[in-house]
Amino acid sequence: MPSIHQQAEVPAALALERLDVVATKLFPEFSRAQLQGWIRSGELTVDGRQAKPKDKVQGGVDRKSTRLNSSHLVISYAVF
Repeated sequence: MPSIHQQAEVPAALALERLDVVATKLFPEFSRAQLQGWIRSGELTVDGRQAKPKDKVQGGVDRKSTRLNSSHLVISYAVF
């Protein structure tokens, strides 16, 4: 059974954008409607947590502490 598993870090340029908008920019091979469905079903997660398509995401690097302060998006979807 084929499956999809992709990951991406949200760059600073996309910080505080809606999750569904960011997902379409990071995963252009999938339609926005498909990504929104995966977000709602929990198959596309943010930092390991389920979110809503309208939720804002973090992005970029906190230069004061030089630690990564961005959201991590993961798609895990089994194709039947």
